[in-house]
Amino acid sequence: MRLWKKLLVGAACIALAAFAGMLSRKVEPALATTAGFGGEELHHASHSMPMTLLGQFRTNLDAYLWLKTIDYLHNGIAYRPYTTVERTKGMREHEHDIGGFAKHPCGGPTLIPPKEKDWRGVFGELERNLQPYRPGPARHSDPQELIPWYRIQTMINPLDVNAYATCAFFLTDFAKEPEKALAFLEEGIEKNPHSPVLHQAIGQLYFDKWKRYDQAIPCFQKAIAAGKEIQVRDEAQEKAFGDAYLFLARAYRERGELDAALRTAKEGMAECATNNLIRVIYRVIKKEIDENSPSNTTEPNGQQ
Repeated sequence: MRLWKKLLVGAACIALAAFAGMLSRKVEPALATTAGFGGEELHHASHSMPMTLLGQFRTNLDAYLWLKTIDYLHNGIAYRPYTTVERTKGMREHEHDIGGFAKHPCGGPTLIPPKEKDWRGVFGELERNLQPYRPGPARHSDPQELIPWYRIQTMINPLDVNAYATCAFFLTDFAKEPEKALAFLEEGIEKNPHSPVLHQAIGQLYFDKWKRYDQAIPCFQKAIAAGKEIQVRDEAQEKAFGDAYLFLARAYRERGELDAALRTAKEGMAECATNNLIRVIYRVIKKEIDENSPSNTTEPNGQQ
């Protein structure tokens, strides 16, 4: 009976996702021209009950699918956080990051307890046989299988930049399809032109996969400019902001523009004080400049 309920819920979610996707195609053109609305039009739009409900529905369904990707990554096995008593005994989950923004707590116990700790007896044994269950630490499924989930998420909520970035990462590193990843990120930029996360992701794709530093540099510059416009950056935006400085300095260094690289790293240290990698690349570039300065060149008689 529980299986049929799950199938019905899954079918309902798919139907709702398709419905939201169709509605989004009708709503997005209006959203794209919001900048041209006057104050009165924006006021009425923000107080429109249908628009508010549609937006909340899309956001909630997007968040639900994001959580389901984590369940799918764990092969359908549900895990729980440690209790307060367990934490006093030194038990802790650990943050597992398989790339992109698919970071999640991992290492906790299964939601269904093992046989030796299950007081329910035969009922617990029945659940372990009917529900996805495997004792021991979490094991991950193939991340490529999550790519369709992220595509659905972006259809439902085109403003979910983390879904765009994570899907592009999986397309690049696991599916080995960087061209598709680039097209997907560019689609995300069309919907989110001021996202430091997506600009940085495109720049890093040019940098890492194709060594196209001339094309990577403008992307990192846009990511930095977009990051500066955000007064309070969330974790993903802060990471992208710091990475943009780091890879922009590296790109200048690869092109032999050491002065520009040093200026970028120095500014990055001021803007991202906790990013140690920027400090490292700053020291590397500074050392190269010092070694190549005229005062360190060797004269014919062996003097410097």
